[in-house]
Amino acid sequence: MKLFAYCDQQQNEKKSYGQHHAFDLFEIIGLLTKKEFDEAIQFGKEYAENNIVQKARQKCCLPYKQIL
Repeated sequence: MKLFAYCDQQQNEKKSYGQHHAFDLFEIIGLLTKKEFDEAIQFGKEYAENNIVQKARQKCCLPYKQIL
């Protein structure tokens, strides 16, 4: 949900370009244990063809493809 909230606001100057959502995502990822991170990577692989995952990648991640 935070990812989509960030994506919805990343072009909105009045909402500070969604910076608070970006920070929340950074914090959530930073708090993952190694085991949780590895599980998240595996989930990403397992659900790569899921419509919601595809939408997230297309809408939110495509602009950052060069660093992913």
